[in-house]
Amino acid sequence: MSTLVSDIIVRVTEQMPKNKPIRGMLGAVRDTVDLVRNRGRWSFFHKIGTVTTVGSYSVGTVAITLGQTSIVGTDTGWTTYMTGRKIRIAGDPVDYTFTYLSGTSGTISPALASATVTAATYTIFSDTYSLASDVQNVIGFQDVTNRTSVAPIGPLIGTNINNWFAQTYRFANTVFQFGRDTNGCYQITFTPPTDTIAVIRYLYYRAPTVVTGPGSTLDLPSELDNVIVHGVLYRLQKNVGMDDWISEKNLFKELLDGRWNDDRAFMTTVLDMGRWDQLYPLFPMMGGPVISRWPVPTLTGA
Repeated sequence: MSTLVSDIIVRVTEQMPKNKPIRGMLGAVRDTVDLVRNRGRWSFFHKIGTVTTVGSYSVGTVAITLGQTSIVGTDTGWTTYMTGRKIRIAGDPVDYTFTYLSGTSGTISPALASATVTAATYTIFSDTYSLASDVQNVIGFQDVTNRTSVAPIGPLIGTNINNWFAQTYRFANTVFQFGRDTNGCYQITFTPPTDTIAVIRYLYYRAPTVVTGPGSTLDLPSELDNVIVHGVLYRLQKNVGMDDWISEKNLFKELLDGRWNDDRAFMTTVLDMGRWDQLYPLFPMMGGPVISRWPVPTLTGA
């Protein structure tokens, strides 16, 4: 369970001398929390997200005139769900955006740039998908439906992808970053475009929340409260000129290093050795933290 900043302030105040003024408490808490976060890639900041891909559609043929946007289908069964997807017409190198009008009629954007066609094959598909809003760095992707990994083109969203994703794929060949959507979420593009419906699970490092005041919740497990308290104490002791602030700093560093070394040992095995199987029992299928409890569990069969 996470702790309120006000709880940390109370504990720190109780350990400070009564005759010493306490200034910059909130700043000391914020700086200490940032220092702990930046110690490394903690297990509790890892999360699982999912993307469900859309199957492609290419039933029937299409007709459209050069320079026009109206497209007519023969033996097609288009649906409203296809609006916003891309359409690729045989012989045309441009991917257009499709808008549904009826089962046999629609529009494309921009207007047709190549030659008029009367009975061309085509494909309506989606290749770009948005990730979770709190994604900071993506570590890797797995195709849950087909039980394979998906190869990223690295670096992906600021992260080098581990070599153990280089496998044989029955799904999309690669995935790469494609900017952000209108909500500011990272987007990814599969290439070649997916032609089946599949659940793609991705492991990512989430962005932390910001400490804004005493009512903020520390974005850290409560097992780190003691580390935070001693980190704030040493900063405040240094600010007011207490003689033993260096001892307090050393204690803070010792406590932090101990917690970090335990956590790093677990995540090193999971990530560097590709032991995703060790994560499966520890997180919900549709998201949530990878580690459901902390301190970290012991690996089996490592």
